[in-house]
Amino acid sequence: MLLAGIFFGASSVTLKYIFNLSSFIDGLFWSRLGSVVSALAVLIHPSVRKQILNYLGAAPPNAKFLFGLNKVIAAAGFILLYYAIKLGSVVFVNALQGLQYVFILLIGIFAAKKLPMVFERHLRERITRKIIATVLIFIGFFLLVF
Repeated sequence: MLLAGIFFGASSVTLKYIFNLSSFIDGLFWSRLGSVVSALAVLIHPSVRKQILNYLGAAPPNAKFLFGLNKVIAAAGFILLYYAIKLGSVVFVNALQGLQYVFILLIGIFAAKKLPMVFERHLRERITRKIIATVLIFIGFFLLVF
């Protein structure tokens, strides 16, 4: 985990350096090119490609729509995250990323109200830990800002 944190930090600092040297669009392009090449490298192996295509083909249409919607939302999130890094401090932007768990908790609570059969049991089992974690995130963010 420590090594992953170090690499993530190095990646963020390198991204900020790229954005300082180029325009946002150029920086976005070059930073995402590595991800595209990695994804294509995985698809080169025929058995992996077949397994992925079989999985996608067997999914119900509603799941395919939700998968696609998830990818569009994730792409928008990445673009906004990268734009925030371009505009501001890498440390501050990464600290703000901790707030995503607050939003996940709120969305989970909302989903549990709308779809109780799917979410309620899992939410009820761990709600105390989630609230404590959310409070700790706010305390950490407060300490960083002030």
